[in-house]
Amino acid sequence: MKKFEKKREAVTEEGEKGQRLKVPVKASAAYTGASVIAKVAGLCFTPLFTRAMSGAEYGSYALYMTVVGLITTLCGSIFTGSVMYRGYSLFQGNERRFTASAAILYFIFSGVTWILLLPLSIRVGVKGDFLPFLLLQILADAAIAVFFAEKRYFYSYRSAVLVTVISSIGGPLISLGLLRIISGAYSRVLGLLIASLAVALPFLLKRLKEGAYDREMWKYLCGCALPLLPGAVCHGIIAEADKLAIGRFMGREALAAYAVAHSIGVGLTFITGSLGSALFPWMMRKLKKGDLREMRGTVSIIFASLSALTVVLVGAAPEALALLSPRSYSAALPSVLPLALATLPSFLTSLLGVLMLHRDKPQRQSATLIVSGVLNALLNVLLVPRFEYFGAGLALLVSFVASAALGYYLSRDEINEYISFPDILRSCTYTVLLSALMTVLYPYPALRILLFTVPAVNLISAAYKMKSLVFERAQSV
Repeated sequence: MKKFEKKREAVTEEGEKGQRLKVPVKASAAYTGASVIAKVAGLCFTPLFTRAMSGAEYGSYALYMTVVGLITTLCGSIFTGSVMYRGYSLFQGNERRFTASAAILYFIFSGVTWILLLPLSIRVGVKGDFLPFLLLQILADAAIAVFFAEKRYFYSYRSAVLVTVISSIGGPLISLGLLRIISGAYSRVLGLLIASLAVALPFLLKRLKEGAYDREMWKYLCGCALPLLPGAVCHGIIAEADKLAIGRFMGREALAAYAVAHSIGVGLTFITGSLGSALFPWMMRKLKKGDLREMRGTVSIIFASLSALTVVLVGAAPEALALLSPRSYSAALPSVLPLALATLPSFLTSLLGVLMLHRDKPQRQSATLIVSGVLNALLNVLLVPRFEYFGAGLALLVSFVASAALGYYLSRDEINEYISFPDILRSCTYTVLLSALMTVLYPYPALRILLFTVPAVNLISAAYKMKSLVFERAQSV
């Protein structure tokens, strides 16, 4: 328990200059660096698997991961980071017991979800042999999610970074070794599972020594989880409906191509996830104390940076897709633009969710996700048969825009205290215009390279503003 007490003191101590902002910045930089390594590792391994496996095999693996993603997203939306962070704040002094209680409850939710979605898994074409692996994978993912929530809240970013890097490299390496023994799809599934269990089991066994049931903790978790359940279902739909629609209407080989294009289009989620890992716990502390001076500026700088990175991502998409996959996968390139543009409204939706949860209004968060999820499912059914890959990406973009717009409307009376919406609107407008121009210039690589100077300047400007903000805060303490 002494370790937790030291961590608690580190993240709440106000005596050192600039500590309140420097710790989240360091944690965010560490998470982002680890995510970059993980993403680069994934990009390095992807061409090996797309060329070693047939389109049908890779499509089977993509379909399996779609169902895994659906279940983990659904359950992760219930036991969201914000719920965990608030729980650690409420149960100070019993953090390990709270972690164990959350993990067991997370397991129960995950297992029940797996049972309820068995008919869907079979119907969409997941191999029967994969179903037991599916259960073990989602249970391992649940333990890992709780592990990261604990480490991020206390800014124990070294262990979180280490696990991120090891997991991202270990799974593919194990899969490559298994390719010599079993077929491609099985090797990918087992490689991921073995790597996940290697992380999940030691952490879980260590925490369960603190106890697995606490009435007050379960009451708190269920009290937060149940109102979020409808929204969680819709969050799962938003995350995976496009892949299910592609697989259903276009086949497994088309799903294999879309899976690679999708990984490029949503590539910035590893950055938004890293930023959220540091930003959201920090926001919870600031909201609890009523200290809002730093929040507006920080959020504006983050959105300006994401805007510039989105433009870069869209501009580099043709070369990235050619590097990661065979030429036949290039048909999925049109989906990258709407998928990449969805990054900003998606991050804004998560940001608004933190504010709603702090105000004890999880129903509002669920309402935004329900509207977005229903819209996403409907648009995928309507657009994928007609516009194929682009239709799937467009459905995701429109659903996130609707979710962010509704979240802003529901929070309009208080949101301007925390967020500068005009700054966010300018960032979004800039992103749409320059990203669209990048797609027009796809046949002209030299012109795209010249255009990269615009987002590069914006990134340098954002980095300078963040440095100035940290320095200003350090001087004022």
